[in-house]
Amino acid sequence: MKCTFRHLLVGSLGFAMLALAGGAQAQSRGGGPSGACCLPSGECHDNVLEQQCIDGGGRYQGDGTSCGAVGRVPGVECDPFPRNDDCEDAVPITTFGMRIPGTTENATGDLIPNCEAARNGFTPDGVWYSVIGTGSIMRVGVCSDQLVARGGRSYLFVFCGDCDELQCIAGDGGSAVQVCDDRILEDLEWCAELGREYLIFVAMDSEPGGDFWIEVNPTDQACDPLPCTAENDECEDAISIGTGHQVVLGTVLGATTSDVESCTPVAANGVQPDVWYSVIGSGGIIDAELCIPEVDRQQALGKIEVYCGRCDALNCVAGVAGEVFTCDENDDRASVTGLNRGDDDELEVSWCSEEGREYFIRVSFGGFVASRNHLTQFILEVEHEGDKCDPEPCGVRQEDFCEDAQPVCPFITYEGHTFDATSAYFDHGGTIDTIFFCG
Repeated sequence: MKCTFRHLLVGSLGFAMLALAGGAQAQSRGGGPSGACCLPSGECHDNVLEQQCIDGGGRYQGDGTSCGAVGRVPGVECDPFPRNDDCEDAVPITTFGMRIPGTTENATGDLIPNCEAARNGFTPDGVWYSVIGTGSIMRVGVCSDQLVARGGRSYLFVFCGDCDELQCIAGDGGSAVQVCDDRILEDLEWCAELGREYLIFVAMDSEPGGDFWIEVNPTDQACDPLPCTAENDECEDAISIGTGHQVVLGTVLGATTSDVESCTPVAANGVQPDVWYSVIGSGGIIDAELCIPEVDRQQALGKIEVYCGRCDALNCVAGVAGEVFTCDENDDRASVTGLNRGDDDELEVSWCSEEGREYFIRVSFGGFVASRNHLTQFILEVEHEGDKCDPEPCGVRQEDFCEDAQPVCPFITYEGHTFDATSAYFDHGGTIDTIFFCG
């Protein structure tokens, strides 16, 4: 496991390497400038390259710095700091039901992505742990008699994914620190996928931090874990929606932001994560509506945008942005997901579809609203109306005009289609939709 290997490296080879580096020159051969390096124990080593210090789990103090005073320049003073101060150095928790000691004293700030604490730019000083999911509901809690006396508050967040691409699973944005009594510590719970590594961030708002105990417990409650990455995060991976009346339960959890021009100028509070669906046109009007299941009990800012063309050359068809409300739980029409939806307040977009053409539907929500502890699921309803309509052409193809004809050679088979083509005039006076091959 990555974090375990990293922890062992810091504990054994890393410090030995730094000790050896202490006798090196201030300017190593081809290695660049060096300086003082503080270790988690509070030890200071001179003449260490920056990368060597970082690889050894230390904190680099800057080029040309020194542990001892040099002339009138004071030396670096190193304070002990937690070995698991960085996500990459997370301490693995392998024993459940046991309290493990930890400290946030002298921990540095961490920017927590897509969680409650990050919403207002709050960067609590915290430490990291890791645990492997059991396929059931898991609970984590912390306690600290020392911090209770100071009136401190604790921050707990659970992530999946790599340290450089964290996805927030659950978060507690500042509860009063518990007293360390005989109760089981259960501040936060999440549905853990069997075998998946989860990263736990612990922080306190009491300066200068302090000692605490952390406890992780699995339960026998089976659950359906949400994916760490969205399967339809990209247009190329759009989930196909069938014809007729379709109701889809979706999520933007683990989704990223697509680099696609928006169909609506409304920013919708910094819309970021999006997921994709596709539907085949019927030659009539198609309606797409969006609402949030009752389980989330909130409203959000979101968008529904419709495109035609190819994923690498999308053309905007229609789009709408605004507030997305909770689905009407009193509606007597239950969806195929088992969740009810209603006729009022859904975010809705309609467009005239060309028969046989593929359309791509992008669903997105505002950045902080789409974090895992705010929005987990949405319901997308797509319905084909019976009335026929006159669809607009989907952009202009490169080979649409004779001047842009694609050259062809004998004995070679070329593939093409007339989607996106415009009408061309012929001597016989008729007009047809075609693509010219003048070669």
